[in-house]
Amino acid sequence: MGFYLVENPNPTARVTAPYARWGYWGIPQALRQPPKVITVHTAENTPDLTGTDGGAEAVARFFATTPRRASVHKVVDSDSVIDLLPDTHRAIHSRFAWEDSLSFEISYRAAWWGRNPGYEARLLKNAAGICRDWVAEHGIAVRRIDLAAYHRGESGFIAHADLDPTRRTDPGPTFPWATFLTMTREKEADMLSRGDTNQDVFVLQNLLTQYHDLLAEADSDKAPIPGALDGIFGPRTETSVVAFQRYIGLEATGVANSMTVGVLTAQVASHLEQPVDDSARSAAERATNDAQAAHQRLDRLHNV
Repeated sequence: MGFYLVENPNPTARVTAPYARWGYWGIPQALRQPPKVITVHTAENTPDLTGTDGGAEAVARFFATTPRRASVHKVVDSDSVIDLLPDTHRAIHSRFAWEDSLSFEISYRAAWWGRNPGYEARLLKNAAGICRDWVAEHGIAVRRIDLAAYHRGESGFIAHADLDPTRRTDPGPTFPWATFLTMTREKEADMLSRGDTNQDVFVLQNLLTQYHDLLAEADSDKAPIPGALDGIFGPRTETSVVAFQRYIGLEATGVANSMTVGVLTAQVASHLEQPVDDSARSAAERATNDAQAAHQRLDRLHNV
């Protein structure tokens, strides 16, 4: 497997010691201990939301040409994952965490989360995919940590803004951390999103339809029906998932992960006075706690 920055020498790095030896901003074989942290960035570029998205490719070209001493290990957009540097290399991606951190860029803007749930779902799915591999290989804890926890040597995921709070804001105050970490913990096959076609989608559509029918008429538009019960996760199903997530207080990503499906199942069962199995109850409790924590973070940000 090739690595874009290794294969495309940066002309500025090639004349700057000691990087001239390698031709890119970064130091090979410099992670002398297994990485314990994953740093999350947004590239702050404008994604192409129509046709084939080339955002990750543009970010890769930036790192291969910029005179700034900067690099990350991977970059993702809605349909691409580009390997920039091997995991063993030290990337120059933040003020701290160079020596024990893997890093990736999401081709998006920190202030935009929540604008386009369908597109963002594809970004999160690709980002969770690379992180799932890193977690499995290096044993990194799937939880968010702050700068103090990092300095205590704890393992987890950290925002670029947490590492450099006076200069950086990414991946943004509305980045869907709870959903992203849940997606990282799960297998991709356990998550449903636009484009999927299977029996699980049919079950999801049936649950969404039941939930819509159980709501009072005044609230029914807050959880619209997903369209035909055809097992095809199309735009109407995605709209229905997003509406349900917003209505119930989850992060509105349009991805039906275990958290969303568990809460939906529990809600329908409670309305029908049916028993709720332990997995659905557990997912519902996690979702409630995550939603409450998210609201508390927002309150603190807005000094409520």
